[in-house]
Amino acid sequence: KRSRNGGSERMSIAFALLFGSFFFIIGSSISSFVTRHHYMDAILEAAGATNNAVKLGDGCYHIFLDVGANVGVHGRFLFESEKYPEAEIASALFDEEFGTAETRDNRDICVFEFEPNPMHHKRLQKISEAYRAMGWRYTLVPHGVYDEDGTLTFYKQGDARQMEWGFTAFNQNLKHGKKAREVDIPVIRFSTWLEQHVLNRRLPDQVFGKYDGIVGGDGQVGGPKVVMKMDIEAMEFRVLPDLMFSGILCRTLDFLFGEIHDEKMFYPLQLPNNITLVDGKQGRAYLESILQA
Repeated sequence: KRSRNGGSERMSIAFALLFGSFFFIIGSSISSFVTRHHYMDAILEAAGATNNAVKLGDGCYHIFLDVGANVGVHGRFLFESEKYPEAEIASALFDEEFGTAETRDNRDICVFEFEPNPMHHKRLQKISEAYRAMGWRYTLVPHGVYDEDGTLTFYKQGDARQMEWGFTAFNQNLKHGKKAREVDIPVIRFSTWLEQHVLNRRLPDQVFGKYDGIVGGDGQVGGPKVVMKMDIEAMEFRVLPDLMFSGILCRTLDFLFGEIHDEKMFYPLQLPNNITLVDGKQGRAYLESILQA
């Protein structure tokens, strides 16, 4: 249960199977809280900031976090939905959370693209620059997300034709006796990033869209929203518990959707506190129990 104004409301959770993975949707009403943390200079520099006092979410009325962005299409589904008529599920979610394409205004929305794979950074940066010229904020964050700051070994697995969807810290190919190329990638504690850059951000003085048809996490009609898509190749088993137990998920996000990876190739999966998930069934049960607690 959580609230922004002293009341309480139970988080709603819905689950569905999608493309063989466990797909989750979380909608919530969230409480307001702030604590300052020191943070990695590299993230701020990559986003054009110069010091740790900068809050990247300042001036953003709505925020969309594309976590595990790959080539960044979900941000484009939001900004240019008319170009992607087949993206019906994403369009419906965005219409529900941010208002329809006719009523929302892209100048009110900030998109943050979290993508660890260096292969995609040049393309994402070009998209960012093109949108910036149009007055829209679409920011590349070129790091992996995790439950602590550091460096992890990711693996390129020879699937460049599929946009390297299999780029992961869990080496699927080696488990099947195939060769994969190692790449060391900086990772950030995602809960810290949200706390520093999104929580209690400064809202803009002017709002351009009309949001009478949506309700913010505090129950305010037309209120600001934070929505996140997460698809991080089994890293959700480290990131989601940290978001939950730190309290940042319930204090920051209004809506979360994404995939829980239950494919055999990711298991057994070793987690902190001597937890081992032997298969996808245990993985799903583990996250369900945390999200429903």
